[in-house]
Parts: sequence; C-alpha cells; structure tokens
Amino acid sequence: TNDNSSLELQFDLDFINTTKKNTEFTYATRYNYLFENEAVFLGVFKGEYFQQETDGIKQDLENKGMLHLRYTHPVKSFYVEGFIQNEFDDFRSLENRQLFGGGVRFPLTSSSFFDSMFLGSGVMYEKEVYKLDNNLEITELKSTNYLTLSKAIKNNISLSTTMYYQFNTSKVKDYRLLAISTINFDISDRVGFFVRIDLREQAIPVDNSLDYNYAEVSLGMELNL
Repeated sequence: TNDNSSLELQFDLDFINTTKKNTEFTYATRYNYLFENEAVFLGVFKGEYFQQETDGIKQDLENKGMLHLRYTHPVKSFYVEGFIQNEFDDFRSLENRQLFGGGVRFPLTSSSFFDSMFLGSGVMYEKEVYKLDNNLEITELKSTNYLTLSKAIKNNISLSTTMYYQFNTSKVKDYRLLAISTINFDISDRVGFFVRIDLREQAIPVDNSLDYNYAEVSLGMELNL
C-alpha cells in the first residue's frame, strides 16, 4: 500500500480438544484510502466460523460474514457519508441483511482524555431475511446514530470504541444498541495483537426463538500491510 492507504488483516484460529472438538476461525480485512481532499474510503470484510464435533458428528454452531463499504467527504467543519452493507449470520438465523444509507459526521473536541471523538447521525434502508419456520422478510427505514472514541494509552497500546443507537423510524421503541471496543497492542509497525468486546441488545426481538442480547470477547493477531 502507499502513503494514502492502509490494509489491515486480523485473524484468530482456535482448536479446543476436550470431550468435544471445537474449531473456531475469525478473520477481518480493513482497507482505508485517504484522498487529497481528506475524503476517506473504508472497506471492511470480516467473518467467523465455529464448528463442534462430538462422537464423530460435526455441527456448525456459528457461521457469519459481513461486507461494509463507506465513503466520507469533508464539508467545512463536518463530513457527509454514505454506506452500504451486506451480511449473513447463521447463529441468528439471518440469511441475508442488506442496507444502504447516509448521514453526517461531526468531530468533537471538548474532551481532554480522548485523542479523537466523532458523532454521527443518519438514516438507512434495511432489508433482513430470516430462516425460520416460515421465511421472514423485514424492510424498515431506520435512524442510525453513533459515537466513536479513540485514545492512545501508550506508544504501543491504543483503545477505540464505537457505540450505535439505531431505531425504527415508524416505531421508536424498536431499537438496537451496539458497543464495540478494541484494545490494540503493537509489537512492531506491522504486527500486533488485539482484544475486542462486542455488546449487543435489541429491544424487540424479531422472533422469540432468537436471542439478540449477548456479549462476545475476541482475541487475535493483526498485520498491517
């Protein structure tokens, strides 16, 4: 990559052999490109696979993936942005989720602790298809709002957190909360480790058989190319 772009790879591969054989693999690719006018293109491709084997019988417990593309353009003291996303998640019986939208992003400078803070707000059109007893298709217009914080704790340790609040514009009580925090430990300019905590809550489940409130902790290695 050149000075205006960055490519980051993250992966984690676990084998656990007890009375059950567990195989888990997670991966993520993140690409950033900075234009001369300070506009930014972001592409993220990530996924997770978890298989368990008991008495020779293999079962896929988790299989999910996501592609996210975002373009952010500066306009005086704020930014406008547009994004599209496609994902699937067998654990949540989500066969396909497609969305596109746009909004504004404001830099915040009132904090003496965080190195950078951004507040974003926008709207998105979302279509979800679930593999239940009867295939369920949901199409909604949602308000999406987020706060992004970052802090360099030491020269080789950094913290980043993004919190989302998304709600159905036709039913405000139908909302989704997400919080993703990552601590990065850099060994060198190109190699490091990370710990990520992912918290999610949905006020009104799509179906009573689906559990949308959960916490997930991930540990892995990253390469900066």
